[in-house]
Amino acid sequence: MGPERLTARREALAAQRRATDEADAHAVIPANKAFRFAPFEQCDSQWLLRFVRQWWEARNPIAPCALVSRRIAAPEDRLRADEILREHEAALVKPEAGDTDGALQELTRHRGSGQEDFHRLRHSRADSVRLLADAARHGPAEPPRHATTAPPAVV
Repeated sequence: MGPERLTARREALAAQRRATDEADAHAVIPANKAFRFAPFEQCDSQWLLRFVRQWWEARNPIAPCALVSRRIAAPEDRLRADEILREHEAALVKPEAGDTDGALQELTRHRGSGQEDFHRLRHSRADSVRLLADAARHGPAEPPRHATTAPPAVV
């Protein structure tokens, strides 16, 4: 893959870097998506592109926002955000140099660290994320019953 095919990813990575530097969680999300989608948008398979878009949109829409916001807000997570940018850069350098095996290794390493991030951040904010996810799926929780509210009738 030549450098000209990586232009869209480089531009998306630059946007992600700017958003991270500005602590703009709302801009990080679409920049990250653009970085990840660039290879699919260059393929000839509209079916594959539709499949990947559908999968992306079907994921829980709250978890990525919560994780990105947390990653930018917490000082230790800002360090991780910078590391992610370096991982993305490494995933670009290898294919530019024609090193397909190295690129796959970088992507595999990045995927593993992303899974670790997800579990670390999920556990640190498990209650908040669970409540937001439940509300997104099922609507707000039923308000608590007060002493003046009669229990439901048993039929």
